[in-house]
Amino acid sequence: MEEDFIKALESVQQRCALNPQERDHIERRLRDLIFGWAYRAYDRGDMKTARQSVATAGLQRVGIVDESLAMALAVAYARHRDARIALLPGALDTVRRFKADGCALALVTNGSQRTQRMKIERFGLEPIFDAILIEGELGFGKPDPRVYELALSRLGQSRAETWMVGDHLEWDVAAPQQLGIYGVWVDAPGKGVPRGSPVRPDMTVRSITELHSVAAG
Repeated sequence: MEEDFIKALESVQQRCALNPQERDHIERRLRDLIFGWAYRAYDRGDMKTARQSVATAGLQRVGIVDESLAMALAVAYARHRDARIALLPGALDTVRRFKADGCALALVTNGSQRTQRMKIERFGLEPIFDAILIEGELGFGKPDPRVYELALSRLGQSRAETWMVGDHLEWDVAAPQQLGIYGVWVDAPGKGVPRGSPVRPDMTVRSITELHSVAAG
């Protein structure tokens, strides 16, 4: 997220005649907003509004009140972000193998309907999954217990025989575990559970490609 906003800022800098000092100040403020309280406070279901709100606030914090510049920054961010979207290496082959083995599969994702449906269509995911649950369509998402319970209902599976796999310790591991679902954490960097975190995954993998061999074994 941070990288995309910085690239967006670079793309509008010359067009909007920002001097280097202004750019540096805005960049620092955007970092504060992205990693601080403000961005998390915006509705995840309306990312277009959230992006422009972050851009507007970042500019205002350095004394620039310019909605057209904020819009340009938000649009550039969306363009850079969309260009970088990609599936995790081996993820598609892995879920296809589980599908071929007869496993019931659900895709549970947060975000807006438009954004998530675009990704699903772009990568041809819909035929693979038996259920697709999107926060922007349901009005609730991870870590709300209702979304996991709805996934179980649509799959017709019990909690004890279900795995939740993802890279977010709270949303993909801790919250499902509270319902009796097996929580698998994808720790791609291999740094382990952060010190002080109470979350204990039932399984930790570096790559989603490890899952099929583990399940088969």
